[in-house]
Amino acid sequence: MTPGAGLLLGVRPRVAEEVLTGLLRTSGVGVREGEVLEVGGELACRVSWGGPSGLPVGSEADVQAACGVAHVHGRRYGGPVPLGADFASVAAGVLGATGALAALRARRLGAAYREVGVSVAQAALLGLSQYLAAATAPEQGWVEPGGTGGPPFGSADGVRFELEALEPDGWLRFWSELGVERRVVGRAWPAFQARYGTAVCPLPPELFAAVRAVGHPGWRGWRPSAGWS
Repeated sequence: MTPGAGLLLGVRPRVAEEVLTGLLRTSGVGVREGEVLEVGGELACRVSWGGPSGLPVGSEADVQAACGVAHVHGRRYGGPVPLGADFASVAAGVLGATGALAALRARRLGAAYREVGVSVAQAALLGLSQYLAAATAPEQGWVEPGGTGGPPFGSADGVRFELEALEPDGWLRFWSELGVERRVVGRAWPAFQARYGTAVCPLPPELFAAVRAVGHPGWRGWRPSAGWS
């Protein structure tokens, strides 16, 4: 779909609306559906694609492309790749429900809120806020993170898994048990440690080869005292 195509066809952000109404109803708040959602019989809730951003977007794919989601997700692949889930739409639904509940509570306390608004584009940008902050911080000589590949890992018996180690000792202990050379483990640590802030995690092929040689039950029992999970 070309940018704005969904908007021109008048397609509403259905996933965002469904998440929003589902959360509110689960919370015991009634919702009457329409072009504008009526929440609790006293509050209007508008859900849109672009909102105040003014972006000509009309679908999840449009938003992911225009707001940088595909760019950040695609860093590990070497180019923009959309997420295979309605990330921005679901986030918008959660934000809309949160805002509506907050507004209803504020009305009980005397505030005159009448309307809440949320857009899928704003939700996407909020989800990327840490990456936007890193890219625009004036005091840093920021460089686009490089390198492709990375977890998940795969064991000999076909189990795909992620690894978490908050300190280098646990990281070293895990890979040492698998026979990986210390220098290789040390070289891999900086990229692994920074992966949440960079959205990339290029690791040496020796690590993937080591886990492919061992079945999942063979290393699972190390976890209680190994400093990793």
